Amino acid sequence: LEYLASQGISTGDWFVCFANRDSAYLDKAFPDKDWAYHDYRDNPIENLIPAMNFIVEQGGYALRVGAVIETPLAENISPKIIDYAARHRTELLDIYLLKNCRFFVVGNTGISALSSVFDVPCIMTDLIPHSHTDPIRTFDLFINKTLWSEETKKILTYDQCYSLGTFHRGIDTGTSEFYIRNKLKLIENSPEDVLMMTKEIFRKIKSGLLELQTERQTQYKEKFRSHLKHYNYLGNISDGFIEKYKHLINLD
Repeated sequence: LEYLASQGISTGDWFVCFANRDSAYLDKAFPDKDWAYHDYRDNPIENLIPAMNFIVEQGGYALRVGAVIETPLAENISPKIIDYAARHRTELLDIYLLKNCRFFVVGNTGISALSSVFDVPCIMTDLIPHSHTDPIRTFDLFINKTLWSEETKKILTYDQCYSLGTFHRGIDTGTSEFYIRNKLKLIENSPEDVLMMTKEIFRKIKSGLLELQTERQTQYKEKFRSHLKHYNYLGNISDGFIEKYKHLINLD
């Protein structure tokens, strides 16, 4: 509470935590190992800023968290957008903030697990490969990176991704080499898509319908995830994302 007060956050205020995934933590913690095979998971913090601004517009605070970061936030964004990871970070505060935030907006990185530990709603950006079972609860949401084929000069549909194997475990889709070998370029989720999913979870929480799973989300699980263990209990792809990219996801 003392830290929150120092940032102008009073007892009655609420906040949302944000985190992106880059290689800074692994490079610092294990400098003798080449972690480039994890680079396919990265997403820039800049893509989360419109979602942070939305939280501020709704009356909340946006706190950027993370143990080690590659790029600090600009200092002139908003006094209610706080780069905690760059300036104030401690392990104890990590736990407190992630336990008490309204929800967590996070890239494809391990810190997302803390939201499950504390039963805090989580929305995950840039999820890839499609076989990842994070986030793990039905009220959590995710959106995927898209895959651009250098051979066809087109973005792969989800049916093509399924045939390629990115929805299945047991192959090396969890390495950058897989995408290089298959001549695929990974396209990050846009700031607009992150904002769209943030608005979606915000509406669900505000309306008390956090547990609601739409018919399209159920169809998505049946079509693309039913081979995964306990697939019905996993997080849902953003309903807004299904609508925007229906030409790629094709649930008809």
